[in-house]
Amino acid sequence: MTQARLKFWGWGRESEQLSGAEIAQLEKVYAGHFGVSRFEATPVPRAEDIQLRAPRVRVPDNLSALCSVDHYERLLHSHGKSFYDSAKSFARDFSNPPDVIAFPQSESDLVSVLDWCDSIDAVVIPWGGGSSVVGGVEPPVSDRPVVTIDLRKLDRVLEIDTTSQAARIQGGVYGPSLENQLKPSGLTLRHFRSRSSSPHSVAGSPRAAVGTTRRSIRISTSSSSRCGS
Repeated sequence: MTQARLKFWGWGRESEQLSGAEIAQLEKVYAGHFGVSRFEATPVPRAEDIQLRAPRVRVPDNLSALCSVDHYERLLHSHGKSFYDSAKSFARDFSNPPDVIAFPQSESDLVSVLDWCDSIDAVVIPWGGGSSVVGGVEPPVSDRPVVTIDLRKLDRVLEIDTTSQAARIQGGVYGPSLENQLKPSGLTLRHFRSRSSSPHSVAGSPRAAVGTTRRSIRISTSSSSRCGS
């Protein structure tokens, strides 16, 4: 079963839209809030009614299977999902779309795309679920080409590190090698005693921090830290 496409103008999928009764109720609430009698409803934007500038770069043949200049995909990746983004979409403002959308399926695919982006001095935007509400997925206004890398196909867990790197440093596993790596930068590895009595950490166990007299970067928080990669 083919899943309905994501809305390029807001949250959810194109098949999930408000009914006429729901829209009327919302309009009534907003009209009361803003002290107006009614609103002029703006129709939901349709992809076929919106024109986009032509892509400013051509996808090389060796990446044609990974990259797309499809009209809908460029619309979808133009905005995030904040109210501001939805307002721009309903105003049909797609004046600054990405030029190319890449869909890598493996690490080697990703490396190939990034190498190409580097060769053409492209702006690269990583795209997860597209739910950004802070403008993080919106292409910057620039003369440089923009390539948005959609990560939807990188959907497998390849490895799980049951003990965090910070905990290993704390336990002294990486201490000597880390110390050697830090020396050229003038940084040092210093240890201090934990005051925590939490059942999730070992009281009095050493923690590691990297620092100089002017800056200090905390590496670990407790010996029981866990993370996945």
